[in-house]
Amino acid sequence: MRRSNVQFDYKSGFTALFSVLFWLASAFTGIGLRHLLPDFDGLPLFLLLALALTVACAANRTAAKVFARNHFGMRPEERREMYDRHLEECKRDPEAVLARYKDMEAVPLFMLILYFVLVFAIGTAAGLCLYENCDLIHLAAGGTGIMLTLPLGFMPIFRMAQQLPKPLNRNSLVPVGILPQLEAMAKKAADTAGVKGTIRLELTRDCDCDVNRFGSTYVVFLGTRLLTALTEEEVYQAMLSSFDFFARPKAYREILRRHRLGELGAADIRLMTCVFDWFFSYADVTLEWEYDLYLTACKLRNDRLSDCRIREAGDPAAAVSGMCKRAMWRYFVFEANELIPTLFYEPETPEHPHEWDVCHAFRKGLDTRHEAWTELLSKELRPASNLRYPTFRESWPSLLPDADAPSVSVWVPDLNTPYGKEVARALDMVEATIRQEITPYYEAARRREYLEPLAIVEAYEKDPTAYTTPELSPVINAYRDLGRMAEAEALCDTILETEKNPFAQAHAVYFKGMRMLHRYETEGIDLIYRAIDLNKNYMKDGFELVEEYCTMCGLADEYETFLRRAETQMSAHAANHEDAASLKPADHLIPEKELGDMLPDILSYMEKVSEGCIREIYLVRKVISEDFFSSVFVINFEYGAPQERMRRAYEAIFNYLDAYPVDWQFSLFLYDRETEAAVKRVEGSLVWQKKD
Repeated sequence: MRRSNVQFDYKSGFTALFSVLFWLASAFTGIGLRHLLPDFDGLPLFLLLALALTVACAANRTAAKVFARNHFGMRPEERREMYDRHLEECKRDPEAVLARYKDMEAVPLFMLILYFVLVFAIGTAAGLCLYENCDLIHLAAGGTGIMLTLPLGFMPIFRMAQQLPKPLNRNSLVPVGILPQLEAMAKKAADTAGVKGTIRLELTRDCDCDVNRFGSTYVVFLGTRLLTALTEEEVYQAMLSSFDFFARPKAYREILRRHRLGELGAADIRLMTCVFDWFFSYADVTLEWEYDLYLTACKLRNDRLSDCRIREAGDPAAAVSGMCKRAMWRYFVFEANELIPTLFYEPETPEHPHEWDVCHAFRKGLDTRHEAWTELLSKELRPASNLRYPTFRESWPSLLPDADAPSVSVWVPDLNTPYGKEVARALDMVEATIRQEITPYYEAARRREYLEPLAIVEAYEKDPTAYTTPELSPVINAYRDLGRMAEAEALCDTILETEKNPFAQAHAVYFKGMRMLHRYETEGIDLIYRAIDLNKNYMKDGFELVEEYCTMCGLADEYETFLRRAETQMSAHAANHEDAASLKPADHLIPEKELGDMLPDILSYMEKVSEGCIREIYLVRKVISEDFFSSVFVINFEYGAPQERMRRAYEAIFNYLDAYPVDWQFSLFLYDRETEAAVKRVEGSLVWQKKD
């Protein structure tokens, strides 16, 4: 089980050391040349080099914008067609596709060398500006140039240091000898694949098996959900497939290539003042584009070679069976509310075996839902944004090319056998780690995740008539947090039957649609779309849910409709809502005078839920575009108010504004230096103040 242990940050020391060495080298080179060339005036050279750096930054910035507009900015349907063509080429001959991208790092590498040459030359020229009794202009140019060399040299070294591999955290590894059978399986898989080195195990809380290399040590990451669901042979085949990747050093270097050199800048083309990001903007945007395409071919090539290894030295039927169970984990998570028996924070102490509950629920799901999940897997679609990871129905034929259908075993390991007892021991180790990690904050988390939702539900059930429709959204969420989905859905049905204002129905519509999709009722898609039309705050989560549902169930026509709708609506509203999520003094802010009768009701609610911890409330209108604005509330809490009380008040106000029954955009922020500077620019922005 992975632990978050404090480790020495060697990257900071590495960056600082080499940055200082670079800075000293350029400065002393310039000062040394001054003694060799006493009559040389370095000011014109310094200005020329500074101009060259400026021109290079501007040219790269312009080229990056043009490239991004022509590639990342292409219409979604054109990009999907391009991705489809690329994927078909990768399937036919991945080696040929990889050959096209063998020089994709040439531009970033050239720009990196050019950058260091320019910065070093600037530092050297700055040193040449300094001479005995030099005037103020030369002194300023020399001092500025030498000082600028340090931050300019620091940035690329820092960015590359960020890409260095993390050191092996030995504290998270399973002690040798604790799980001897799993260790023996891992060593056997490594030997079969031809991998030489030290093999160690680390337990995780997922349904996956992966291998990573740290020098000469190979760590096998084993998920407890995988161990309790896959048979011994199926686990071994998963290990063999993971180790086979490291049997090909060339492929290993290719897959990590970008992590050693890539992401030189910010990898985006928004307006930035950092010279470094501008200088590398074109190199970054081209590398980002090419690397995504390259990695697709690399993934398909490596998968093809791993499948060959399993057909030659493994058991393809067991590999396919294990692969199928791992794919079924996605459906288990989708149905988890009905399959997992207990809430994590419901017990009073963290001693309950939650990981056992999840693993047993998954094992039971494989038994009771096996046929339904197998049918869904036979229809599963690959998401349009996912090039690299094939679906199960696309993967298994390469392992069993002569089979008409995949051979999938429903068996799970018997926990009473010697191997099963070792799996149970691994699960107990994870349980112990979980308890150790959550014990310090379990009481606070239980109060937030269980007791507070329970209090909300109990208060509502005591007097349901005291709640307006906007105030019912937290009640629905509380029922959800308590796992009482039927009661939450019944409350949504009541709102939809009694509430006449459609905008007040948005949360109920969304929740109802979500529950229908989790029961595989496709009509829920229309409810999600309706909720998005009523309240754009549901757009991101709603579209993600619809995409997941359509791809899981293989609904090709509905997925095409989703893609067209998502592309249209997301492009129309993404920029506006991204701007609405921030408040800065530079924003276009004006007094908010159009809330009318809504404002007294809103302020009254804020005061009611504040529990006396709000000192001031500010209100301004942020104009984002010609047809989009947001009414922005800024809450200033009392100094020293209890954190839990402030959190409850803020969440209640947020939910209230989010469900307010009008077609209106609200934003909510806390009072800090930036938001204070913003609202203080607008006269009359203070709309409520606590009375002494």
